[in-house]
Amino acid sequence: MAFGFVVPACEHRRIIAGSFSSFKFEGRAPAGAILARAFVGGVMQRAMMHRSDDEIISAVRDEFRELLGVDAVPAITEIRRWPDSMPQYEVGHLDRVAEIERIVAAIPAFAIAGAAYRGVGIPDCVRSGEQAADAIFEAVSPAP
Repeated sequence: MAFGFVVPACEHRRIIAGSFSSFKFEGRAPAGAILARAFVGGVMQRAMMHRSDDEIISAVRDEFRELLGVDAVPAITEIRRWPDSMPQYEVGHLDRVAEIERIVAAIPAFAIAGAAYRGVGIPDCVRSGEQAADAIFEAVSPAP
């Protein structure tokens, strides 16, 4: 059983990813139903963000039909728009991050965390936050 999928840009599809929240988290959908999410737009498909809700729903249904064989009419649809919500790292980003981290390291009991530095995914952000918290805790804790 898959929890989701990413659609490579070279496929030229109208969705960039899909996930099945009810497979990942029990109770997200009634018995016998599936809660599916589709991701559209992104830096490579900005035009999708300017389409109407009905056009987006139609495009997603077409893509789910073509990619997954899903013909069922959704019981509920909801559109959430999050324009420019994911950082887009440019060439040289890691060099800039290394310089920022070098400067931050010289500031006592100070740390940085978040999607702007070394990963945009939730696990990346959690790891970043934990590392920042550990560094600050170590800096302010008395030596044994």
